[in-house]
This record gives sequence, structure tokens and C-alpha cells, in this order.
Amino acid sequence: MERKIETEQIKKSKMNANSIYDYARITVKNCNFVDVTIQEDDEDLIQKFDLTRLTSLKKIRSEKYDIIINILIKVGNLLDDYKKLLFYLEPANLFFNNDGTLKVKNRDVRETTDIKEEVIEENFLREYKAVVCCALIGKYSFKDYIEGGEDLFSKNTISEKIYSLKTPEEIQEYLDHLKTEYLNNESKTKITVNKTKNTVMRVMTCVLAICTLGLGIYGGRVHFVEQPYKDAIIKADNAYIQNDDVKLIESLKKVSVNKLDKNHKYVLALAYLQSENLSSKQKKNIKKNITLNSNNKYLEYWIQIGRLQINDAKDLAMQMSDEELLLYAYLKEKAKVEDDTKLSGDEKSSKLKDLDGKIKEISEKYKANDKKELNDSDKKSSSNQNNTANDNNATNQNGGEVVEDASPNN
Repeated sequence: MERKIETEQIKKSKMNANSIYDYARITVKNCNFVDVTIQEDDEDLIQKFDLTRLTSLKKIRSEKYDIIINILIKVGNLLDDYKKLLFYLEPANLFFNNDGTLKVKNRDVRETTDIKEEVIEENFLREYKAVVCCALIGKYSFKDYIEGGEDLFSKNTISEKIYSLKTPEEIQEYLDHLKTEYLNNESKTKITVNKTKNTVMRVMTCVLAICTLGLGIYGGRVHFVEQPYKDAIIKADNAYIQNDDVKLIESLKKVSVNKLDKNHKYVLALAYLQSENLSSKQKKNIKKNITLNSNNKYLEYWIQIGRLQINDAKDLAMQMSDEELLLYAYLKEKAKVEDDTKLSGDEKSSKLKDLDGKIKEISEKYKANDKKELNDSDKKSSSNQNNTANDNNATNQNGGEVVEDASPNN
């Protein structure tokens, strides 16, 4: 098999390594590192990495879920090497092969005046959390998780849990739990699918005996309509178990809202809500209204909003007589029009003007209601003050004496 060699040239000044001894530490054979040779060329170093049979971790999401988790568990075993050599756990620097072996590509020696061991361990933990969430969820990059902090991790149940863990070992235990949960569910799914296939085969045999044409029609329906729907539902259920909102949305993308049962409308509405550009507080308040007991139209509204089917969302909001939902639909439509590069300048300007008018109309209603509530509050306060003044006058007319309460407690 032809070797796959990748050559990189880097300035010596960019590396901590500056001696034959340092280069030997980098190039020494180690099962956790990609094989590399180093040549000096004036002020540069030429590194040749042997990437034969290796795949970048950037492509790991195409692998089965349990394989992804096995490799991520192995990332947590790199701590000892991380303390000895300087490298990063970003996906572009990690590679794996078919047997699940994990290898680090670029590395350097640590300076003798480097940071303390506990700080190195904190850096490793932060990078480990980032690469795990990047590989499992796929919505944000490694850099996003490093810079985003708690706010970004809180956008998904899995990443929120991983962020709360304190050691690499705790992360590995949680990953093992996810794998066990996935394998158990996959086993149940296979049994269900096998039973379904057997039932369909029996029905098809009976229909064949009665009418060849009937069999053709039925078989076509199963193949082109029912089976894709069943496959989509199974994928959605797996994604829900894995708390993977991106996969859940993707699996049901081609399924009409009308074909979804209440349970799947509920989980899909929640998934789309998570993808909305709303604050954590806003999402938390909306989540209180998204339950299995919610109005079907309310669940369908958030699904249509997520799918950018704005007209359907507006119809649903009007059917529910909910102007707050209607206002949000108009705002989404406005953003959609602003991003539409296919519209001419005049068309875009006309649509935006129309939308601004509708948004303003609803917004002014809210302002009017707020003003009315404020006036009612002021009237009530004024009335209380008048009653207090009357009581004080009555007291003065009685010579300043206060009449005691005649209740039994006195």
C-alpha cells in the first residue's frame, strides 16, 4: 500500500524545540503519536508525518455512534502525554484508524519554565470537553466551545452535562454510559424492525395469492412511503435518546407535520426551540408551555418556525389568537426577507416596508396595553391615598383620639 506522507514546513522560532535532543523527544516512536521525521533547513524545520490508514477526527461524525464514543474515551487517556509534550486536542490535530487507534499529529516540547501541573490538567480538561462536544453534537466548532464557555455548553443536554464534570475520568464514565444506552436502544430497534419485516412479508405473500396488481401497489407504498417514514421515526428516536437536536431535526426534515404523532411533535418542537436565536431565559419560559399536554397547534407553530415555513406559522398563531406568536413570526419573516439574495431591491424594500408596518401595529398594541395597566395602577394608588386622607380627617375630628378595634382579640 502506498504511504500517505504529509509534509509541513515551520519556522524554528515557532517551536520550543531547538536541539537534537528536543527533536528526538518529538520524533520518538509512541503509539499515541503519528510517526514523524524532522529535517533542519536553515531557519526552518521540515516535518514529514506518516498518515497512512489514518483519518482526521474532523470526519468522525460519519462513523457509528458507539465507535465515536470509543475514540473519544481514548482521548481522555492522553493526559500523561499532554503533561510531557505540548499539543492541542483540536479535531484537526487528532487522527484515528479502522481499529480505533487514536494518534496526535503536531506536538512540541514544553518549556522548562512552563505552567504548573494543575494548570496543565485544567487546560486538558477544558480541551477534552470541547473536542467531545464537537464530535458528539457537531453544531459548534472546537474553538467555539473553548471560547463560548458555560453559555454555549448549556445549549444542549449532553454538552451541559459534560461541562459539569470535573475530571477526564468522569467524562469517560459518562461517555461509556451513553454508549451502553445507545447499544441497548439499537438492539431493541433491530428486534422491532425484524418483526415489522416479517409481518410485511406475510402480508405480501397473501396479497400475491389474491392479486398481483394489489401486491405491486402495496409493495410500492411500503418501499416509497411507509418504510422511509418508519426509518425517519427510528432515527429520530435514537437522536432523542442521545440528546442530539441536530440529528433529530435532520431525521424528520422530510416528514410532514400532519404525519407526526403528539410525542414526535413535542420532541421536534423542543429541538427547533433550542436552535432559535433566543436567550436562555426566553427559551426556559417557552419550554414551560411545550409539553405533551400542549395544544397541537402550539407545537406545530414552533416546528414551522424552525422549518422557516413562516406563512404556516402565521396561520397557526392567528388560529390561536396569539399576537405574541404572530409578532415573532413576522420578525422571523423579516429576517428571512433580509437574507434573501434572490429578491430584487424593489421587491425586498416593499416586503420589508409591509412587514415593518405589521410589526409596528402589534408592538403599539402592547405599548397601549402596558400604558393602560400603568394608568389603572396609578388610579388605584390615588384611591388608596384619598382613603388614607379621609381616615386622618376623621381622627382629627374626634379630637385626635383613635377608636380601638372592638374585635375579640383586643
